[in-house]
Amino acid sequence: MTAGLDLGSSSVKLLLTDGKQSYIFRSSHLNRNIRELWECVLDVFGQADKFLGCSGIEALGITSQSCSYILYDGTQVSPFYDWSGLSNQSYVEQVKGKFTRDEFIKFTSMLCPPMNSYPMPGILWFQSEKKSEWKRMRKLLQPKDYIYYRMTGLFVSDRFMWRGLANSEKNRFEEEALKRIGVEIGQLPQLADIMESPGGICGEAAKELHMKTGTPVFTGCNDFFSGLLGMGIMEKGQVFDVTGTSEHIGTVTGTLQITEKMISGAYIRDYVLYGVNSNSGRSIQWMNHCFPAKKEVDIYEVLKNRPPVYLPYLEGERAPIWKSGASGIFWGIRSRHRAEDFRYAVYEGTVFSIYHIWKYITEKGDKGVVVGGGAGRNELLNLMKASLFEREIIVLEEKETSALGAVICAAVGSGKYADIEDAVGNLVKTDRIVSEKKDIGDELRDRFHTYEKLVAQMMPLWEE
Repeated sequence: MTAGLDLGSSSVKLLLTDGKQSYIFRSSHLNRNIRELWECVLDVFGQADKFLGCSGIEALGITSQSCSYILYDGTQVSPFYDWSGLSNQSYVEQVKGKFTRDEFIKFTSMLCPPMNSYPMPGILWFQSEKKSEWKRMRKLLQPKDYIYYRMTGLFVSDRFMWRGLANSEKNRFEEEALKRIGVEIGQLPQLADIMESPGGICGEAAKELHMKTGTPVFTGCNDFFSGLLGMGIMEKGQVFDVTGTSEHIGTVTGTLQITEKMISGAYIRDYVLYGVNSNSGRSIQWMNHCFPAKKEVDIYEVLKNRPPVYLPYLEGERAPIWKSGASGIFWGIRSRHRAEDFRYAVYEGTVFSIYHIWKYITEKGDKGVVVGGGAGRNELLNLMKASLFEREIIVLEEKETSALGAVICAAVGSGKYADIEDAVGNLVKTDRIVSEKKDIGDELRDRFHTYEKLVAQMMPLWEE
């Protein structure tokens, strides 16, 4: 069996596969501390061991959320800061004051993203806002880096986890860049290739995980790129939609794209151009809490009732407006509206938020959109996307694509498959294709115009 471990924003998932049959195990967490994260890892391996036996795992790949940080001080209560909490955009401007645009591209092979959670502004935030924790820190880690250390005793990461700090083309940290933000290279993990295994399961971890000592652990990469691998996204022009707490939509390009609205950077062999929102999965989770479903939403019936328009900015927004102070809004509420109208509006608003990004993506081929992540199970969302984007939505059999991407890193790295294409051909399978409905698409595009106007009207208020 080959295993892929995915350390997500709200849960830990372990995918085991022999290439024919796959098994998934889950454990929820609150992202509060590193002890809780490790306990969730032990939980999913414990579940797997009872069901299958973990001693049969021959290779393990790891992926995790990025831009969440652990100021590791040698204890199990080291501070853990989730990406959603680093929201002060002023630190992005401080980074831009330390580098010209060309220098930043030279050092990191990408433009400086307008996100405070990226490593450079995040580091400046820690140095200013969390001085005592920063001084006690032995290593600045991200979730995957810490779990790799707990498993192998090695501080190892990869170039994609540290996008915006590491040089993603050259697979290294540039000392001049580190010097300008006051970081020593010894405070960071070593970088390895995503399909490399610098270490194996060792000591107490082997017993706790029910695995054989020495089982190779492959570096893997950030959950976004791992999700792309698990979706089979490798060719230029392929369009992807990675769902989750946040949602990424974009395409593979042959060159770095110079754009302020979107993010462009090195990918496995080429580059990706994409935008990411902050609240797709979060909005739906909030909706399920506030507007429990009594019945499935009938899109035709609800649209007749002219439901409210929803801006899904519960925790600010990233692309394309980049406003950490943005907030969620329902507009057009009438006394006739019921819970199903608000449920529909939330679904629609999350789709509108990625369509808003879509309009700024210049290279997107002419094929369908491959959807990954748990929201790929939602037929209403798939239908709305197909109709609004006027493209087929390609739904994959395996929805946990980030975990599958970690499997691919381990399977190729361990020699089970000759290369990525071989692994993708054997492991990534299409479940179904959802086609557009023109009448729904016309209605959605009309409502999207209202969405855009609302965003424009609110922008000045979000500056305050």
